[in-house]
Order: sequence, then structure tokens, then C-alpha cells
Amino acid sequence: AAEAVAAAVADVEAATQPFDDARTLGILADCAMGMAYLHGCSPPVMHRDLKSGNLLIDAAWRVKCGDFGLSKQMWDSEAHTRIGSVQWTAPEVLLGHAYHASCDVWSFGVVAWECLTGAAPFARLTAVQVAMAVAYEGVRLQVPGEEPIVASARGAAGGRARPTLVVGGAGVGGGSG
Repeated sequence: AAEAVAAAVADVEAATQPFDDARTLGILADCAMGMAYLHGCSPPVMHRDLKSGNLLIDAAWRVKCGDFGLSKQMWDSEAHTRIGSVQWTAPEVLLGHAYHASCDVWSFGVVAWECLTGAAPFARLTAVQVAMAVAYEGVRLQVPGEEPIVASARGAAGGRARPTLVVGGAGVGGGSG
């Protein structure tokens, strides 16, 4: 039986922006657990379109990752297609490099930024402007008064040096892939 879903994180966010710390931590913890599950499958499953609009909230505020239309099992360890919504897409993917777990971690960082700020990522830019700014100019989202929370791709590492998310001992993305 299908679970009842009240709304997507993006819809609730637009009405309540920003979430309080406890709500933000709950949303991000649930999302990270879903990501850990996907990335822990054999072969790993990459979401490839993780964004607040694809995180579904039920009446008890439990969050589930949804919209797996672009997901891909990584049989040959990497996919070479540009997939997803540009505002949540890792710079190395925008540059045409292979998609791997740390690209989903980048998208998770953008979702975290949304929850912390209550704003839409790169709201004043077109998709082309976002792609150019992130891929070629090194523009990163920043919480006011804080360091950029989404790590940049580093040279030949192509994002694999990005910090790893850890949930209950299960690594997500980053250096483990």
C-alpha cells in the first residue's frame, strides 16, 4: 500500500521559510538515510535528481526520497550523462564528467542550504547562468555569515574529494566511491 504524503519539502518550505533547526535536522537526516540506502545497494543506485521538490513529507514529518525517474544503477561504476535540475547539479556533471555518489552529495548540500535559508537556490539566475556560474566561475551557495556549505570539485578529483555523509555507520558519496 502506498504511504500518504502531505507535500514536498519545496512546497512546505515556500510556505514556512526557513525551517527551524530541529525540523531541518529531521529532514536532512531522513534524506541522508534514504541516500545511504540507495548508495549502499549492490550495485549502488544514484538518484541523479535529488532536490527539495523530490523529498516527500508525510503527516508525521517523515521525509522520503521520491521521483526515481532519473535514477540509475551504477553497474559500470559511473554514468556519463547530464541529468537532473541544474540548480542542484554538481559542477563536475555540468562540465560533462561522470556521475558518481558524490554528485548526489552535492545535491544534498543544496537541499541543506534551502532548509537553512528558506530560499530557492540561484533564484535570480536562469538555468544557463547557474550552469556557467557553478561549473566555470566556482560560484557556491553560502549561508549568510557562514563558509560555503557545498564543497567545490577539486581538480582531477572531480568531486570525489567532497566530504562524505555518514548515517548510522553507512557512508554516502565522497571519498568512499
